[in-house]
Amino acid sequence: MTVAEYVGQWLEGLPATGLRPSTVDGYRRNMDYLLPVLGGRRLNAITALDLDALYAQLLVSGRRRKPFGPLSKRSVFYPLRDPLSDAVKKGIIARNVAGAASPPSARSTKPSEAQWWTPEELRQFLTLTRDEPYGPLFRLAAMTGMRRGEVCGLRWPDVDLDAARVEVRQQLNVVRSPGAADSGLVFSERTKTDHGRRNIDLDPPRSQS
Repeated sequence: MTVAEYVGQWLEGLPATGLRPSTVDGYRRNMDYLLPVLGGRRLNAITALDLDALYAQLLVSGRRRKPFGPLSKRSVFYPLRDPLSDAVKKGIIARNVAGAASPPSARSTKPSEAQWWTPEELRQFLTLTRDEPYGPLFRLAAMTGMRRGEVCGLRWPDVDLDAARVEVRQQLNVVRSPGAADSGLVFSERTKTDHGRRNIDLDPPRSQS
């Protein structure tokens, strides 16, 4: 079995594991960078040195879509670790060589420190966008801490204006893999965390005078 054949089967089985569509989409897009290089190799013949060479290549010229150039270290980090681990569990290969390879360090793949607006900057933004089509969405996200996918996934049955409460029961995911059957906007009842389904109290409306 080649790497491409096994990875294809592995990707097809991911939705049945309960992963969110956006997570499955991320795996698919990562494999777009890997398969052109190692896809034709035998699965049981891949070595740690092969993976090291792959990491080095992706860090120089891995991006296959414009603008062409290097992939970020975060994108390169362990692209084959999970499918190889699954192959070991199923008895298809004896060991996961990704554990012996040398990808970019976990410390170097951490995203940059988050920055946020001051209360005054947020107040100005919400004032300027109050009458825009997405003004209510921006205010709901700012005042409740809901994630973007949760805000976009709200339906009218999830909103109780009389009780001043919204119930988070689903989210809207963006699936970007070209040609994927579920590509596009996908609603999912699976939230980002186990505690994602929750009720949120809304602040009472304020006078606009």
